[in-house]
Amino acid sequence: MRSTLRLSIGFVSVALLALSSLLGVNARQPASSVPISGTWDSSFGQSLQQPATISSLTIDPITGELYVLGDFHSVNGQAINGLTKWDGAAWTNYNLHADDINKIRAVATYSDTLYVAGQFTNLQNRQINAIATWDGTNFQAFGEGLWGTLEQEFAEPIAYALHVYSDTLYIGGNFSGFNGWQSFGVAQWNGTVKPQPIEFNDTVSSFISTPEGLVAAGDFWKFNFQPAQLARLEQNQWVPINFGWPTMYLQAYTIGTSTYLVTRSWYAPFQSQVYRWHNSQRELIGPTHPGPINALVGFDNRLYMQSDNQLWVLNQDQWVPAQLPFAITKLTALASDGETLYLGGHMTLDGQPQQLVAWDGSTAQGLGSFLGKQNVQAIAGDVGQPLITTKHITASNSGTIQRWNGSQWDLLATGDTTVSNAQLHSLGQQAYVLLEYPRVLSQAIPASNIWHWENNAWQSGVLSTTDHINWHRSGQQLFTYLAPLQSNLPITGLVEFDGQTLSQRIAAEWFSTYDEQIVVHQSQFYKLEFNELQWSSFLSLARWNGTTWQDVKTHSLGKRDYHFVTWNNQLYMATTGGRLYRFDQDLNLIEIAQFDGPITTMQGLDGGGLYIGGDFMQVGGVTTGPIVRFDGTSFSGLASYPNGAVRKLAVDYNRLYVAGDFSKVGEIDSLGVAVFSFATPELTPTPTNTPTATNTSTVTNTPLPTNTATATSTPTTTATVTNTRTPTSTPTATNTPTITVTSVPTNTPSATISPTPNATTYRLYAPVAMARTDQ
Repeated sequence: MRSTLRLSIGFVSVALLALSSLLGVNARQPASSVPISGTWDSSFGQSLQQPATISSLTIDPITGELYVLGDFHSVNGQAINGLTKWDGAAWTNYNLHADDINKIRAVATYSDTLYVAGQFTNLQNRQINAIATWDGTNFQAFGEGLWGTLEQEFAEPIAYALHVYSDTLYIGGNFSGFNGWQSFGVAQWNGTVKPQPIEFNDTVSSFISTPEGLVAAGDFWKFNFQPAQLARLEQNQWVPINFGWPTMYLQAYTIGTSTYLVTRSWYAPFQSQVYRWHNSQRELIGPTHPGPINALVGFDNRLYMQSDNQLWVLNQDQWVPAQLPFAITKLTALASDGETLYLGGHMTLDGQPQQLVAWDGSTAQGLGSFLGKQNVQAIAGDVGQPLITTKHITASNSGTIQRWNGSQWDLLATGDTTVSNAQLHSLGQQAYVLLEYPRVLSQAIPASNIWHWENNAWQSGVLSTTDHINWHRSGQQLFTYLAPLQSNLPITGLVEFDGQTLSQRIAAEWFSTYDEQIVVHQSQFYKLEFNELQWSSFLSLARWNGTTWQDVKTHSLGKRDYHFVTWNNQLYMATTGGRLYRFDQDLNLIEIAQFDGPITTMQGLDGGGLYIGGDFMQVGGVTTGPIVRFDGTSFSGLASYPNGAVRKLAVDYNRLYVAGDFSKVGEIDSLGVAVFSFATPELTPTPTNTPTATNTSTVTNTPLPTNTATATSTPTTTATVTNTRTPTSTPTATNTPTITVTSVPTNTPSATISPTPNATTYRLYAPVAMARTDQ
């Protein structure tokens, strides 16, 4: 598995910190108390509903039944989450929960029992480790399940393949153990576990049955330190098959009586090739394909493949687009039993949208309506209403910016991945859209990196950069780095944005906008930097000493995600392993609490609470739901909470804004987004001193901007907000327990930073309202 580094305001996602001698542990003492009091907004309903995306189609080789995986929560109006089966007449509901969607990667029947596998430690709100069996009503844990990865013993495993060969079920993926035994990348079950000491050096993602034996394929290029692109099981021993190919991905398929191998380069544009493999000989089929091949099937005595979101057919040794009686916008899954071709994705048949189509070569039939929800990337509160960014389901992966008006979502802008990756953050009650690159969100205003919505129109700051910038949230503050000659403004270095002006905090110095993060911890600037090796990563912390960055601490990292947030002048870290830590004065890590599932998002209010969301239900063994508030001493949950995982949250002193994999909050329908109003506003923070900016100059007579920056992208269409309504609310019970944590300081100062008198400043917004956009 290849990990990628993900940075965002308020937290950084890379890898789980390996527990070491640098970790301190605080005593944890759960206690009961009054929960967070307030009401959920009941106006959202199913407003974020959209056609679902089917991710996988599997045909049972014995019964011919079709298993469907995807991000759906409804099939033909029936509440079905993520997994269903079509028997030719009806759809089966496997009772998965809303936050179980997209956890399962593979299905198979073995000994008349359905097995599912994927990446999960929790299924149907029960601890199940990556593989489960269906008992007719619920999924049950398959013993201890899978654990570890090929890189890290304690990392979360993932299974990609289930295959039955002879009398044995084989499991392929990235893991290091199964049911109490070592099993490196491949596991076997035939009523008992057969240990698998032979170690594949990377993921096993597919199996095929051949007359010579079972064959495994995937991302590996060695096992037991021997070069191998494939491995064949002969007399219960894995034997390497080495073609001498360069390192690449490889998938194996059995179609009829023939075996096919599909190779794909690791590097863009990910060229692919198809080979027929027989008697250890390889025959190239068709020319090299310019993109990745996602699936290969046989239908009507011809080869079809899924690639570039389209269907291709082999015609006279050439891959050409298939001629179909329906249009394909995006093809996401493909399967065939030889007589019928099943296509999953986004298609149009007879003028109607379809997510699953069956085609017999002459007639096409839509098999059902699959509905999911929009993919919310970010959320923030904007004058009491949620503002969100979403990523489209289309092939272009374009994004949108939407705002709730009390009764519906108003589309404010659409754009490319810069828009879908926009960071949303509120300063006071105003939400700002912060972009990595300047974009045009209004036809009346040039491209900018900073936008906000006011008086039913877009307004922008005049910041327009020539290169990528990243935004860093620390407490209630926003920072970015402007390199010399990068910006249209006469200001460089680390700067703070307060909603109106940019103020220089550190004069120009080299800074990586991709790999480094700025935070304020105990009233000093720190830089977090990540360096990744094949098996581990390192977190380095450097302190600004007034002249340069001084290295002060390095932590060794593993391979799980973790998140950072600054709250009340203290730096905190949470992991997807379900642990919350605080950095002490010496930058050692002090464990505060243990959760029973991943922590995925955090945001604090200086002077108020630290809010934590994720895919957990308990803290310290006490049930809280997937949202908790930490006040420095104890954790409080909500009496009614989302019925699935929380992926993003934002908070101001009056409301909590939540996005995630849920369809209800308590008994209220609220698909994907919810807003909780506090019964009593959070405390108002008390500003304290900033880290003193040094080697900065004073700018006098700074001119006001006139928004004359040159546009750098095509304008997008915006919509006007009208008929704003006040959301309705329902009361929330108040009988949820609170978890108390001892030995955690409660008198930490606020991290709010006031401007330094001699800092260079530049005003981004003129004190007059921008012109309204003509719609």
